[in-house]
Amino acid sequence: NRAITGIIQSSISFVSDSLTTILMSLFAFYASPAAFLLAMTIFGLTYFVINGPINRISSQYGERSMQVHISLTERLLESFRGIKEVRVYKKEARLVEIFDKDKKEQSLLAQKVFWISSISRYFFEFSILVAGVAIIAVLTLTTDVRRTVTVLVIFIAIGYRLIPNIQRIQNSLVSIRIAQGATSTLFDFLEKFEKN
Repeated sequence: NRAITGIIQSSISFVSDSLTTILMSLFAFYASPAAFLLAMTIFGLTYFVINGPINRISSQYGERSMQVHISLTERLLESFRGIKEVRVYKKEARLVEIFDKDKKEQSLLAQKVFWISSISRYFFEFSILVAGVAIIAVLTLTTDVRRTVTVLVIFIAIGYRLIPNIQRIQNSLVSIRIAQGATSTLFDFLEKFEKN
């Protein structure tokens, strides 16, 4: 499930959103090559600043999510197998406490993954504003005000239209990282199993 929804589905979404982003970028380049290059520089810098930490954290969350899921499953199976012993030794409260702790950690991980998925949007919205100010500065010095306003409106419209695409691309990359972290142990086991 993690491999299919996390890697395959995310890869398909990544390709379709990337194509849409490329087409809109070509339109922006046609409108004003200088403004396009300036905006892409700002967006590129923003992406590279946030991408590294987000990818590292996503892999860590994926690995931890897998560990918590395995722990919860093992505890449930253990309690079902040993329900008689649990009742005889009155360990129900301890078992519920451990299960509750793991469930809370799993919930916290889900919240962190959601937060990682949404934080990139704020960075890109801020970078659109910075790019808009930079475009105004450059085009005001090189062209007339009418062209500056026209290009600025086009770039802001394209920028805000591209934010969902860029966020979905970023979310796809985050999902792939989380899925890789969550499935790495399984694939390592399968490799060792085939060798042995």
